[in-house]
Amino acid sequence: MAGGKETPRQKMIGMMYLFLTAMLALNVSKAVLDSFVLVNDSLTNTVENFNQKNKSIYDEFEKQASMNEAKVGKWNDLAKEVRTKADEISQVIDDLKVEVVKTADGEEAEAIVDGIVVAKNIDAKDNQDIGGQVLVMQGKGEQLKQKVDEFRDFLLANIDEDHPTLLAAIEKNLNTENPPPLPDGTPQSWVSQNFEHIPLVAVVTMLTKLQTDIRNSEADVVRYFYGQISASDFKFNKLTPVVIPKSSYVLRGGQYEAEVFIAAQDTTQQPRIFIGNVEEDENGNYKMVGGSDSLPIENGKGQYKMAASSLGEKSWGGLIAMTAPDGSIKTYKFEEKYEVAQPTAIISASANRVFYYGVPNPLEVSVPGLK
Repeated sequence: MAGGKETPRQKMIGMMYLFLTAMLALNVSKAVLDSFVLVNDSLTNTVENFNQKNKSIYDEFEKQASMNEAKVGKWNDLAKEVRTKADEISQVIDDLKVEVVKTADGEEAEAIVDGIVVAKNIDAKDNQDIGGQVLVMQGKGEQLKQKVDEFRDFLLANIDEDHPTLLAAIEKNLNTENPPPLPDGTPQSWVSQNFEHIPLVAVVTMLTKLQTDIRNSEADVVRYFYGQISASDFKFNKLTPVVIPKSSYVLRGGQYEAEVFIAAQDTTQQPRIFIGNVEEDENGNYKMVGGSDSLPIENGKGQYKMAASSLGEKSWGGLIAMTAPDGSIKTYKFEEKYEVAQPTAIISASANRVFYYGVPNPLEVSVPGLK
């Protein structure tokens, strides 16, 4: 048919085909643009959910800090700093979204409501030049990248190396590395890959996705900080009543005194108890010096025995070592004294106050302190 003369009917059919093909292309394009709107709206809801969850954590920080500032203060201060930095970047992103929409739709763009972009109301959704113009040519994308890099580095610097999963998640969420060059060797940048030669509504969606990554990373790190408040606290699974008398031997007319309290114990691990000389290092930790002996442990309690071979006041002590939940070793120094006295025999008449010749005179003999 291409080589012959077309009839009017054939020409009409050809024109209708071209028209329908063009309409089909327009419909597909509109469907894609509408899909970006849906994705952007979903991401916006995700950002708001993160904001609400993060607010709950920050409120809990304030509550804990009011009860124990010394313990919570460091982590609360770091959490506040994360919040400030995340808010700053999120505001920068909101401003960029407003700027690209105003550049395309004008200063009175209907898509901007109270400083926030409503994606479905963007007129120039399919404009593929604005992203490159504002974010690439004007350098504002590179400025945004720098802020993301600074935020990521700050988060990573405040996470211990023994949390590789969290470190990897932050690296992945806030990755701004440049992609590989094109097959012809043309270099690419993170900014151009994300914001250049794509429809305006896609630029807005990519910026919203970046906000989601920022808030997600904020949530992960703030939860990590909150967990660090009690990371080194010991966990106990057994409570035992304890009575410690000042003396188990009381003279008649005297007074028996004792301390009564509940002792907490972790039955999943046994302490290590060392007897000997203890000194404190420059970090406030205790360590044994010279020779030391370790005590046998029964049911979490060290069993100490020492022969009383000489008279006088005796001193002894050492340290108790426990493994904290964070893997660190906590040491606690203790000291104790006791008195070794000469045994004294007490003899008393059990029946009569006087002795009688030729009849039984029962006596009671006791030695205090001996069994």
